[in-house]
Amino acid sequence: MDFNSNIIKDTSATVTGGVRGGVQTVWSGGLNWYINRHFRMQLEYSHINATRSQTVGSVNSKGRSVNALGSRIQAAF
Repeated sequence: MDFNSNIIKDTSATVTGGVRGGVQTVWSGGLNWYINRHFRMQLEYSHINATRSQTVGSVNSKGRSVNALGSRIQAAF
């Protein structure tokens, strides 16, 4: 998702009235395991890469890369 607005290359954002919000990319996947008809377990993995329009080659110098793992157990009766 591109959070930049009204940005012109090699021009200051203050001149164009633009916002350097950066770019965010998220890759995620999950697994569900239905133990029986009342219980299920879920596992999700996400890789998040957020930049602030400041990259040097392939290095994200003004952003973050995050790996997240989440899980839950659900009971339904």
